[in-house]
Amino acid sequence: MNHYKIFLIFSFTIINVAIGSVPELSPNTFLFCLKPELQPLTISLNRGKPSVGMAALDDYFQTHDIVRIEPWIKHATEIDRDGDIYLNRIYRVYIDENSLGRTDQSISSIQDFPFILYAEPEYIRKPYYKPNDPSYSSQCSLEAVKTDIAWDYWDIENGEIPGDKNILLASVDTGVDYTHPDLIENIWVNQGEILEWVFEIEGIDPNGDGLLSAGEISNFILTDL
Repeated sequence: MNHYKIFLIFSFTIINVAIGSVPELSPNTFLFCLKPELQPLTISLNRGKPSVGMAALDDYFQTHDIVRIEPWIKHATEIDRDGDIYLNRIYRVYIDENSLGRTDQSISSIQDFPFILYAEPEYIRKPYYKPNDPSYSSQCSLEAVKTDIAWDYWDIENGEIPGDKNILLASVDTGVDYTHPDLIENIWVNQGEILEWVFEIEGIDPNGDGLLSAGEISNFILTDL
């Protein structure tokens, strides 16, 4: 009898662990990706419903209670890709609240189109104060730069996430794409690292304030090219 008790307790523990590890899914959205040979969609509204100028997709939106569609990453370009997956061809689809129970069916239906690379549920990603990476202990670099100390600046467990412009984030990598759309207006340039002779280049400092921003550097490079 004790053996059965141990087995039941062990089984119940495994079930709890398995349930706890199931990722959370968005109830009213999913993602789909176009095949690379198609151009990114031009999204508009037609009688309150999304329209993209493709008869097959427009009919799909009408029959599956789709209320909205938007790029998954708004500023993605042609160079943002991994093989056949182009980030500027991935879209987020919003389903009407009255049809939330048909999300799986909507995903299955859109995958039948020959121009769809894939479709999938949208996973809800949440930051955790304590890393859930099983290999965290082997990453000595995080402890070396005292990353864990920085986490205390936010009450992550209660929903507060990084976003204060008064806090500077430093990149310790060997290179930074400071002209990236997400960085160019936000990145801080260490003026002390800029050689004095750089300011003598004509047009490098258009406002003459003696400082160089990422935007000024980028504009000069693009103009010079």
